[in-house]
Amino acid sequence: MSDAPEPSQQSFKDLEARIEKGREKAGLNPPRARRSATGQAGRAYHASIGFVVSTLVGTALGFGLGTLAGNRVVGLMLGLALGFAAGLRELIRIAKDDQAENDKERDGNGRSTD
Repeated sequence: MSDAPEPSQQSFKDLEARIEKGREKAGLNPPRARRSATGQAGRAYHASIGFVVSTLVGTALGFGLGTLAGNRVVGLMLGLALGFAAGLRELIRIAKDDQAENDKERDGNGRSTD
């Protein structure tokens, strides 16, 4: 077949960076749209639903396991606590992702992150 070397991932990344730099220099990149209030409301809705669902699922699983073990109250309380912790973990993950996106957007607009 062909004796040409396989292009590496790094060469593709270099090419993408050069193309992006050329587009910026020529003014061909459209301005990035700011997040709309609807997008922020959607993220907040997603976070709140995720928290509520994880708490309910944890509570239901704890109740079910408590019933099987013969002590519903202990199972219910443990499931509630674990579901609440899982919901908080999900909220923190969403907040970190949102903050990283905000920082990236600020860097892209030429403003400092300090």
